[in-house]
Amino acid sequence: MLKIDWVPRYIRQIQNKIPFLRSTKIASSTSMENVTERRGSVQGSEHRRKTRRQGGRGNSRANLSQKHLDDWKFIQISSEDAQRCGQLENVIGYHFHKRHYLVKALTHSSFANEQNSDQFPHNERLEFLGDAVLDMAISEYLFKHFPREREGILTQKRANIVSTSGILKKAQEINYAKYIRLGHGEEKTGGRSKKTIVTDAFEALVAAVYLDGGYEPTRDFIYRLWHEELDKEFTRVELLDYMSLLQTV
Repeated sequence: MLKIDWVPRYIRQIQNKIPFLRSTKIASSTSMENVTERRGSVQGSEHRRKTRRQGGRGNSRANLSQKHLDDWKFIQISSEDAQRCGQLENVIGYHFHKRHYLVKALTHSSFANEQNSDQFPHNERLEFLGDAVLDMAISEYLFKHFPREREGILTQKRANIVSTSGILKKAQEINYAKYIRLGHGEEKTGGRSKKTIVTDAFEALVAAVYLDGGYEPTRDFIYRLWHEELDKEFTRVELLDYMSLLQTV
């Protein structure tokens, strides 16, 4: 950039030679410094505005996360719902500290959509979590009880135990479908007998127990329901090991 610092000095020299120009206000180096200061002030203000905007977006994300945590505030538990929850708690052998988790697990999206509110909670997010927790609990059992099995065999065993048909079987054993809150339209079209609705809601139940009580109570709850399948698998492996031992004798 071309330097023009000589311009103010040149003008001052002319002022000294021509008296009537001495009172004339001109741009000096001091004025240039003021311009620089004002420019820095403007840039600083712009930076602060940008920071506030970014902070606002961060707060929006935080508020959105908080909304998911607080969506139980939109759950209204009627006396009928409370009775239904109490019956189910007795069946599964777990009593909720915060029953809104259970109510949410039982709420299908068709029921939530009929409440005329996009904030009314349903069980789809819980289904996502419950699927992972169920896999974790079964994986832990297989890992501990079958120390000689390869990873591929353990994966196949887990898939057989927590398959859609396996989850549906457990849901049917406790008559879980009758507890689900369905919309009127879904109710009329036989929603309680739809495999996807029942299994998804059952996985949501697993997540509800996990959120309410933590991992250990959830693991115990899962083992109580799947004890027959797990014991059968363990017994079968023990029998195979015993037969192999006899062949070596």
